[in-house]
Amino acid sequence: MLMIVLKEVRDSFLSSRFQFGTALAILLIAVTVGALVDDYDRQVTDFTRRLAANEVHLSEYGHLNRTGSVWRVGVRPTPFLSWVRGLAQSTHMEVFDNDPLPVLFPLIDVVFVITIVMSLLALVFTYDLLSGERETGTLRLLATFPLSRTQIAAGKVIGASITIAVPLLAAWLTGALVVAVYGQAQWGWLHWQTLLPLGVGSFLYLAGFAALGVMVSGLFRHAKGSAFGALAAWVALVLVVPNLAPYAAAQIKPLPSITELQRRISAMLDTERDDLMIRMIDERREELRSSDPAVARLLEIPATERPAAVEANAEIRAAQERYSEAMQEASSEANRIQGERADALAQDFERRQDAQVRLAQRISMLSPTSAFVYLATDLTETGMRHDERLEIQREQFGAIFGEWMSAKARSLREMDPTMDVWNTHTDLSGLPRFEYEPEPTSGRLAAVLPWFLALAGYALVFSVGAVVVFSRYDVR
Repeated sequence: MLMIVLKEVRDSFLSSRFQFGTALAILLIAVTVGALVDDYDRQVTDFTRRLAANEVHLSEYGHLNRTGSVWRVGVRPTPFLSWVRGLAQSTHMEVFDNDPLPVLFPLIDVVFVITIVMSLLALVFTYDLLSGERETGTLRLLATFPLSRTQIAAGKVIGASITIAVPLLAAWLTGALVVAVYGQAQWGWLHWQTLLPLGVGSFLYLAGFAALGVMVSGLFRHAKGSAFGALAAWVALVLVVPNLAPYAAAQIKPLPSITELQRRISAMLDTERDDLMIRMIDERREELRSSDPAVARLLEIPATERPAAVEANAEIRAAQERYSEAMQEASSEANRIQGERADALAQDFERRQDAQVRLAQRISMLSPTSAFVYLATDLTETGMRHDERLEIQREQFGAIFGEWMSAKARSLREMDPTMDVWNTHTDLSGLPRFEYEPEPTSGRLAAVLPWFLALAGYALVFSVGAVVVFSRYDVR
């Protein structure tokens, strides 16, 4: 079998398509990483300026009711953005550019090069390993060797995997060199050590496509047919399944529109709340009228004469206080009830939305491309897992922030009970600032283990498929 492996590697290295594909991969990674490093540098500069502007704003307009700016600065861009973009556009920075072209033609990243370009190269290298050699007669010659068909097919799969690993390694090293010498990517040990598992995941992904190319080649008698078959498989796995998964999940687990949800919540907190409040106030008024004679006498006094009666009669004044307190309790209860109903509606929508997202994720796993994208973005903290972690940390910071605000307001009132603590300039030097805490490498590796297993599973399935197909292949 080693002979088959060496033959496949040698033939591939000498072929023009391998040489062109390797050069293309190196060039794409170099240009892509260079552009991403430059874009990351721009984002860091923008973030630093916004941070400085926020500090100036807090020092010049240091009112407690203007401290919300600490939330609007955003999160410092991660150096991983010089390699993987992921969901970073929405989670790390807000875009203020008026130029629409970056939206129409966004930067590609290393994940794009791996999932789109190099997966296609893997199929280009392998789509005719069986059908092409059948046409030239090489396959019939191999069948005369003292090797089983399983050994021949396995040798071709291993050789194809080694072949695609060479341009991957060359491109990987090129990208790392660009990061190291160009721009201000500010990579530390945390970031460099992530390249190894990300590279392993990239190899498993491309090895799977190399095995798929061998399998597809064994389904056709001619190279032209296997070329079209490989292209169809690539389109289905890379373009169709990942992109259709969210729409399929939306059909299986439909959600109400956001507009309808907002309209419903708005009605709950507006007209429905007012109607409930009026009804509860009326009910409470009638209860007081029947149970409290003093309140009953108060309510019989015309509204225009009531202030004078309250001023002149201590009993009426006490009844007025009980009545006002009861009306306030009824109003607060109405607000609480409608608030809980609105929260329950929003939480139900979030649960259903989460269920839809999980279903879409499971459907998308019918493609190895989805598994690799999840692996790459979770490893580099640019994906959905990062969004969830960021939201948790923001909630935790919100509690700390609220406690600080309350303590600051109390201390200002103790200093001057007449002070408008929310609109008076004060020292905000101790105001807590939100800073995202990256997840340790061990946590990210544990989180992406299922994606590693999925990629390895696809590579194994396609490899076994290639062996099974070749065992029945007519080499004549």
